[in-house]
Amino acid sequence: MMGVETTGPCRLCGQNAVLQNSHILPASAHRNTKQNGRNVLLASGNGIFKRNNQTDFTDLLLCFTCEQEFSKFEGVAIEACRVAWRERGAATYVVPAGAVAALIAFAYSVFWRASISSRLGFYKLPGTVEERLRLALSAGSLPLPPELAISVSFLKVLDLPLTDRTLMAPWKDRLTAGLEVHYFSVFGIVFRMNFPYALHEIETDEFFRSDILTGRIFPLKKWEEEMIDNRFTYEAFHAKFVERPST
Repeated sequence: MMGVETTGPCRLCGQNAVLQNSHILPASAHRNTKQNGRNVLLASGNGIFKRNNQTDFTDLLLCFTCEQEFSKFEGVAIEACRVAWRERGAATYVVPAGAVAALIAFAYSVFWRASISSRLGFYKLPGTVEERLRLALSAGSLPLPPELAISVSFLKVLDLPLTDRTLMAPWKDRLTAGLEVHYFSVFGIVFRMNFPYALHEIETDEFFRSDILTGRIFPLKKWEEEMIDNRFTYEAFHAKFVERPST
């Protein structure tokens, strides 16, 4: 039996159309986590990671045309992540120029889709930022650092060797008053977006630049390693001693 089509305004272009069941995080990233029975790790409203969700995160968001446009840069970004992961032992990894804009657009698209979707209700951007990202994605004109600056690192978690099979939905961490860093991770790569702007000097080449097509992958900062490790440790304790069903 064929499913009933749902029509409505596309969240990207605004046109009334048949809505696609769009992935918030890539379908291939979900498949990667499920190999050998590994589970998805998703952030909750309290910043806790749970390991008990095998469901792909999808929502009726985009029309077919916009879905296809997203798939173009998403395909380039996913392949770039897979190639980069092979070089994770390097002190730094220079991203090929042809993949820089696609990785930026991919990062924005994940943060935007997660925020506008009802599936991940624990993550939300201000409406003005959602609109800023929507306009950037629809026009193909990406913000330049320090505005909503995008940077990337390899995921490193203690006692979790297969981090390329770990899917982490977007979450945020407060950097200082009025400034936050937003994260998600797929294919062993951590994407971060500085909100609403970055404190660091853009000359350090830390942030991806769509105007000159430069970017590099560098190690997580020490405090970021500790933040992620602490969350995994808390989740493991919570699952063992708090969420265990009574017998």
